[in-house]
Amino acid sequence: MFCIFKMQFMCLLFLMGCFVALVYAYEENDIQVIVKGKEVEISVHDNPEVKTFFFSMDIGEECTSDYKFVHNHEKNSTFFYKIDINKELRKDDSLRIIGIFETKDKVIAKTYDLIIDGSGRGVKQDIPKRSDCVLSETIVNSKEQPCSQVLIFKEDFDLGLSGWTYERRSRIFDPVPVQEFVAYVNNTYLYKGHLYLNANWVNDTYFRLDGCTSKHNGDKNILKRQCGPLSLRGGVTIPPVHSAKLHSSFTFKYGRVEIRARMPIGDWLFPYLILQPEGTYSEDNYVNHLRIAYARGNKKLQDNNAMPIGGDVLFGSAVLWSMNGSKEYMTIKRNLNEAPFGEKFHIYTLIWHKDRIIFKVDGLKYGTITHPDVLRTFDLNECFIVLGLTAGGGLNFRQDYLMPQQVKFMNGSVKATELFAENTKEKPWEQPNLVIDYVHVYTTHANEE
Repeated sequence: MFCIFKMQFMCLLFLMGCFVALVYAYEENDIQVIVKGKEVEISVHDNPEVKTFFFSMDIGEECTSDYKFVHNHEKNSTFFYKIDINKELRKDDSLRIIGIFETKDKVIAKTYDLIIDGSGRGVKQDIPKRSDCVLSETIVNSKEQPCSQVLIFKEDFDLGLSGWTYERRSRIFDPVPVQEFVAYVNNTYLYKGHLYLNANWVNDTYFRLDGCTSKHNGDKNILKRQCGPLSLRGGVTIPPVHSAKLHSSFTFKYGRVEIRARMPIGDWLFPYLILQPEGTYSEDNYVNHLRIAYARGNKKLQDNNAMPIGGDVLFGSAVLWSMNGSKEYMTIKRNLNEAPFGEKFHIYTLIWHKDRIIFKVDGLKYGTITHPDVLRTFDLNECFIVLGLTAGGGLNFRQDYLMPQQVKFMNGSVKATELFAENTKEKPWEQPNLVIDYVHVYTTHANEE
């Protein structure tokens, strides 16, 4: 996650080592970092023994080129340095300070790994000490992470959605029968540290989506279907549901993802908590992906073997596409005699290893995927995180998977959208939102279960 020590640091230590002893120890509260927009203030205080102070600063993945030398004390024997980094730091951004302190008879070197909190202060990360470090499998931005059990991505939805990008387009007839009966818009809001993704019915007779993110490759027909303008005449279908889907800029390969969320409740609603390979688009229709967890919104729903697959059944899966269509490798937890997964928050966990993918809920493991096709497919790329809420769809509610008498619309029919709206509106959605408390990603090691 962070840049490695630079050559200047090694040279500096060598030169100092010629006349002083090198020691790796220092008090925990010896440094203070405060961020004010593009300005970073660094203070070293309450230690009159320190004569000079060198430091280098790495911001996320960006390395600085050299060390700053601070000689003069401020009041109370405090070193103080203010630097303009030409980049505005935000909450949860990472910062590494490499400090070298010279006292009367020794040189002390220490690395500070910090996360910027909501007030702009640098807060120490809980990174294992070297003696406790278990080698990590995880890769971030093509760089191997040294230690496992380290938090590398933290989204608590306290301050905006700066690290996320919305998908904006209609999914009607795109393509049939995989279509979903929604248009993805910015249908979200933040409240008390929770992200709400909402689905609501609309009665529009005209559809046009400014800022459309369609990947139409110059095809004007696709562009019009996904972005508009469309008018309700001549057999044209207008999306009856508006919802939301967004994806992270953060990518990683191998690791532990934890999402605390409450599933939606309502017929044919479907949550997206997904890992999707870098190099693909959130807008792609036929794309391999890992489904961290999902529970369908229907309170009662059965497959064609009369097995329940409604809101009290949890799935984790991998979806692979080929010329023959999609294949889903599923793990299942049946929450029989308990409340549906939409009635309260649960922690959904996926642990992505090189040789297996583990699915957990509230700390309990309920499934593992070891199929070589799945492992080989997702070994190729880092993945980004997708969060979304949709309605219907031939992939999420396959016609050949459902008990026939329970579905009154055919995903591939010309009138599918109208029939979906007519039949679904008969029973109002009880809880038409996916609510997410947090998304955390940690480095993992080969033996983590």
